[in-house]
Amino acid sequence: MLVSDLKLEEPVHLNADRLEEICDELGYSGGEEAICLAMESLAVMLHELVTTWRSDDMHALEQVTRQIAGVADRIGMAGLARVSDNVLSLCGGRDTTALAATVARMRRLGEQSLLAIWDRQDLTI
Repeated sequence: MLVSDLKLEEPVHLNADRLEEICDELGYSGGEEAICLAMESLAVMLHELVTTWRSDDMHALEQVTRQIAGVADRIGMAGLARVSDNVLSLCGGRDTTALAATVARMRRLGEQSLLAIWDRQDLTI
């Protein structure tokens, strides 16, 4: 019997140009602060994502997913924004297994994206 070890990681797709645009628009200090605030909001929303999924409240799940997609798009997390769209497309259907897997993927990718931006920017709070 062959046993496979599945790695639950995937490449994070960040738009580095978007991060630079934020810093150019707001200055380095202002850009760093805006990015840190967005990252903090995303961390809270990713927790809410799991909470709403577990409570089986599809309306709340759609709301938090849209919020995550908006912030992800604003700070250049293209992969997270794309997976958010996948979650939204599954919310209205009956495939709870696919929705559960995609919500889990969104959470993982969100956490990995936060770490990638943190490492890239060497941000301080």
